Amino acid sequence: MTQPPPFAHLASPTVTAPSPQHLEQIAAARKRGKAIKRCASTATFSAWTMAIFGAFTVLGSIGSWVGMALGVGMCVLSHFEFKGARDIRRLDITAPKRLARNQMILCAALLIYSVVSLWTALSGPSEIDKAIGNDQTLKQMVGSVSEVERSLTIGIYTLVGVAAILGCGGAALYYNSRRKHIEAYVRETPPWITQLERAGMSVF
Repeated sequence: MTQPPPFAHLASPTVTAPSPQHLEQIAAARKRGKAIKRCASTATFSAWTMAIFGAFTVLGSIGSWVGMALGVGMCVLSHFEFKGARDIRRLDITAPKRLARNQMILCAALLIYSVVSLWTALSGPSEIDKAIGNDQTLKQMVGSVSEVERSLTIGIYTLVGVAAILGCGGAALYYNSRRKHIEAYVRETPPWITQLERAGMSVF
């Protein structure tokens, strides 16, 4: 015969008088919910990071449609990241998948940005070449500097692409792994606590 959970006989303290058992259940829920709280905090930090970098990218990319598109995209994605963090706190089991998808979209956007920027930089003259024009004497003097600039450009945008794959890919895997923690928490926590959390009143 299946044994009922130990919290089955306890009603919400909003219905019955609060008791030491209620406090014990809250303490146990807080301990059990550490992984969920950490996930929500991670998503909130990620959202602020997207919003800040997105705003700076927009401001620094005036005249570049690729940079402007990336900046606006990051700001939009930050909205969904904030929403995902809120839904994690409210024990929405679909939130980890949506956060993971958000990260993969960001990864794709950064990869497109890095590839387009690399192609633009390598297929045309460098900024130094544009500045000196057709002056052959100056071209000979700054030739090595121009090569250094090109190498730095390749290195920077390659780094952006690698960071997108490792950072966003790792974050997506992390978010996907949190679903089991939410399911276990809902299964093992008294319903009156999960109801409060889904209403926006955090216990953990």
